[in-house]
Amino acid sequence: MYNSEIEAIIDESLKQDFRILDFSNNPITYLPDSIGQLSNLTHLCLANNLLITYLPDSISQLTNL
Repeated sequence: MYNSEIEAIIDESLKQDFRILDFSNNPITYLPDSIGQLSNLTHLCLANNLLITYLPDSISQLTNL
């Protein structure tokens, strides 16, 4: 999954009020700051993404995780 695809999924999640995102088993290298806008997110799966080296500060805004 490319970073542009992740950003598109997050944009769609904002429109449709997703509560669960599963990015597991992808070679993701980062999460964009926009992840912090998903205030209703209750589950974020990042399993088996060995390339994530950075989580944005905005992730702390996801108080429902």
